[in-house]
Amino acid sequence: SIGGYLNLSGLTSAEGLVLPQSISGALFLRGLTSAEGLVLPQSIGGDLYLWRLTSAEGLVLPQSIGGDLYLWRLTSAEGLVLPQTVGGKIYYKNNSYSLEELKQLQQEEINSEKAVHNRRGFTTGIYTITLTLFIIIMSIVIAILIVNR
Repeated sequence: SIGGYLNLSGLTSAEGLVLPQSISGALFLRGLTSAEGLVLPQSIGGDLYLWRLTSAEGLVLPQSIGGDLYLWRLTSAEGLVLPQTVGGKIYYKNNSYSLEELKQLQQEEINSEKAVHNRRGFTTGIYTITLTLFIIIMSIVIAILIVNR
């Protein structure tokens, strides 16, 4: 446990990093570009700065953050497991959200991705049917031409 803040902004990798179970102040990990190997404390009393992360893959956030959560550069909230409590705002994609607002946005992003996937599947199905019909018609035309020779 650390009784104040911990500034590790110069780190670009979490490799070999061992953090305490709790930090009463802020945790600065501004330089991390990947959450690979990152094990965050269960509780952070202040802000959590993860400015340079672009992917939530492998990111497990603390159960409780007393201050703000900075995830400026994440490109998607998909796969992000949010804390149970955040005392302040969550900064994501250059906007600020409450925990509930980000949960709603996360669900909307997931639903939007599913809709895009479903449209792709529908479009692929139409192309497959069209191609199959084209092949059948061309086979019939070729058969007619051969018979009429």
